[in-house]
Amino acid sequence: AGIAKLGWEPGTSEWSNYEAAESYESEGLSHKREIVRHFLATQEPKRVWDLGANTGDFSRLACDLGAEVVAFDVDPGAVERNYRRVRKRDEKSMLPLWLDLTNPSPALGWAHQERASLVERGRPDVVMALALIHHLAISNNLPLDRISGFLASLSDHLVIEFVPKSDPKVETLLATRADIFPHYTREGFESAFSKDWKIEEAAEIAFSDRVLYRLSLRSV
Repeated sequence: AGIAKLGWEPGTSEWSNYEAAESYESEGLSHKREIVRHFLATQEPKRVWDLGANTGDFSRLACDLGAEVVAFDVDPGAVERNYRRVRKRDEKSMLPLWLDLTNPSPALGWAHQERASLVERGRPDVVMALALIHHLAISNNLPLDRISGFLASLSDHLVIEFVPKSDPKVETLLATRADIFPHYTREGFESAFSKDWKIEEAAEIAFSDRVLYRLSLRSV
């Protein structure tokens, strides 16, 4: 009973307040939702993993289409706020979880077989990676082709957002470090991902320089 009464107030972190952290004009955000909804509806997924889900706004687009969604994020405050929304709305198809993609859950236990690694825990129909790639590529120095290969190990279908250097969020990341990323361009992204993926659709988000892609594994 004592544990049940415990609570944690996440406070304000850089990403836990989704609306404040967004990088779009209202029209651009609305357009992004339309594109993501269209991409998801085209795939008709039953299971979706949303990597970098924040408080789950775009995860809920998948839920509305009938999918079960695991909403991952590295920010504990964002995960907590999403969890509270899930509880308040009694949402049965959303599971918010904390995850550091740069150090994902490994296989654990005796002979590494008691608990499976993230990659082994299931293969969702679609993985979403929205407003995420710049954090992996620039903040964590991960080459684009390595990001592509990791995402290809998770699912046959990917909805991903490319955030270019001209975007304010990327400019902020590069303001405190040297730009050692000559291949971090739209062309460089498409080239790096082309080894694993084929582009089914690409759509530029209104009022921004960002681009959304619907990709399928080349082996599919």
